[in-house]
Amino acid sequence: MEIRDLAERVLFGRTLAEKLIHPEELTDERPGVALARAPAEPERPAGLALVRRARVPFPALAHLDQVDARGHALHHFASHELLAMELMALALLRFPDAPPAFRRGLVAALHEEQAHFALYQARMGACGVPLGAVPASALFWDALAGMASPLDFVAGMSLTFEQANLDYAGFYRRAFAAVGDAETAAVLDQVYEDEIGHVKLGLVWFRRWLSPGPDAEWAAYTEALPTTLQPSRAKGLEFDAEARRRAGFTEGYIDTLRVFSRSRGRVPDLHVFDPAAEIVLAGRPVPAVAETLRADLETLPMFLAAADDAVLVGRPPRPAFLAPLAEAGFTLPEFVTPEAAADRTFRQRRPWADLAATPAHLFRKSWAAGLLAGLAEAGDFADAAVVGAACRTLAEVEAHATRLRALGFAPLVAKADLATAGRGHIPLGDALPVARLRRVLAIGPVVVEPWLDRVLDLGLQLHVSDTGWRLDAITRGLVDARGQHRGVALTRLAAGLPEHLRRWLMGAATQAALRRAADHVGAALHGAGHRGFAGVDALVYRRDGAFHLKPIVEVNPRTTMGRVALGLRRRVAPGAAAAWIQVPTPVDATPHLQVRGQPPLIEDAVLFTTDPEGARFTTLLVVAPTVEALAARLAAWTTAVDPLVSAHESVAPGAATLGGPSQP
Repeated sequence: MEIRDLAERVLFGRTLAEKLIHPEELTDERPGVALARAPAEPERPAGLALVRRARVPFPALAHLDQVDARGHALHHFASHELLAMELMALALLRFPDAPPAFRRGLVAALHEEQAHFALYQARMGACGVPLGAVPASALFWDALAGMASPLDFVAGMSLTFEQANLDYAGFYRRAFAAVGDAETAAVLDQVYEDEIGHVKLGLVWFRRWLSPGPDAEWAAYTEALPTTLQPSRAKGLEFDAEARRRAGFTEGYIDTLRVFSRSRGRVPDLHVFDPAAEIVLAGRPVPAVAETLRADLETLPMFLAAADDAVLVGRPPRPAFLAPLAEAGFTLPEFVTPEAAADRTFRQRRPWADLAATPAHLFRKSWAAGLLAGLAEAGDFADAAVVGAACRTLAEVEAHATRLRALGFAPLVAKADLATAGRGHIPLGDALPVARLRRVLAIGPVVVEPWLDRVLDLGLQLHVSDTGWRLDAITRGLVDARGQHRGVALTRLAAGLPEHLRRWLMGAATQAALRRAADHVGAALHGAGHRGFAGVDALVYRRDGAFHLKPIVEVNPRTTMGRVALGLRRRVAPGAAAAWIQVPTPVDATPHLQVRGQPPLIEDAVLFTTDPEGARFTTLLVVAPTVEALAARLAAWTTAVDPLVSAHESVAPGAATLGGPSQP
């Protein structure tokens, strides 16, 4: 039989017998003229027609212990094999002048697809699911039927759909084995091995036709890919790097594909990291160090973005940096430069701080001090005398400082009304730093308050929507002695604390006070028109042998590092202790990663969460089996004032209250 006759029967046959024909001998002496255009869809037996614009659900992994669910999953697999056969037949008919060796290789792959289909059909029957019970999606056909060259076919079928099946076949081989279906697992094992060969066939011809160097292979693939497809289609539920090595891909290509992401249909949101909102609102030029911080940490929104969202970056992150994050189970978004973003449509822009939509006064420390005063008036804050006071002149600063000293508070601090992360703080000694205060007061007021003995920094992570607000979590911040942000503990809130402090922090009165503060701030933000994330800094300090709580130190009506930490915490294994820290580079840290389960959860790790290469600042996710092990690791990299990373003098249990002043 001629190859052309085989291809015509597979593509236009109206019975399964025709589509599964497997002649003992084939020749290619009369390839004929090229099929001018593909049919709208292949001919098929009744009940197997392709469907469009209809969602065909796939059985959940948790249901594969049920026979009918396994049968329906197998039906999906069989449908894919049938389409692969038909698309291969179409390529043989569309490109009769393709190299004979390529056509022979394609016929061999077609015969293996026929065998796969028959194996799946037999297993479906054993599960009681007849052919035609599940609609067949037209996705593969519509994506590739318009191929204009053999290269289009290779890029779309071999290097995309079949490459993705390396992941799917291996994943479901293990899934079926896990529920005791050894017969289907064996079928999937055969499919997996054959698929490696199919991908290798396509890769060989791809390289022969384009001759890309090893460093140009990814670029050549993305350029050759039909416009109906994205490289993300070349990946499945898990990423099987070893199968790709066996197929012949380079390590550079494998790493790049592993971390590639782009929306498959939904219009993405564009996330933007810009932590200088308060500086911009104050009317000051953004200093070079702040711009460096923005550039070094610009990928951080990836831990908040959906898989089909995009993050704006000045330079695309290196695959070598992203690969460990993908291995750790983080779903990576697409990264786009400003130039690429200019030609794209996005559903919405999601800045770190939405200065266009959020009223400017909500960023001011004087506004947060007013909220704290409101709690005091309501009886929810025990020490109203230490609420920060907004001062607009040197005389007002001096007068309020005198009042605080008379109450026994020293030292003191003046905070710039618009500043972030512990910056813009001016210590106030017996003699005021007049020159510095004048420079800050020329821009706006300062908030004067006591500087106390810091014990713990807490963060109330809020989300404000049109319908109200919610408290998503209470986090524990890691700050240095100057009050500047150094990280977030991803442990249980009271992990590693002395017992008496733990009992006080987790006691009903303290927890209720924190939640009242969250509701108070949430209501105020909602009423003022803010929508989106917000963080409230709170402080536990000690005075006169007792613990005190200042439930509102600052309000940040924007995305915060604490919010990013929540995104990171989702990948930490239950029972493990973790922290996320910001450190200057170079940092003496040897990355390592230990995960369990699927999707993976991190049990032990030192993992870069921003790229340290060429950066002045970077961030690390540190995970350890115990709090003690975590504390030992953190002490090498940060000077945060917290029991996790610095020894605290024991505080004897005393009459703890829910009031007290803030430390910068």
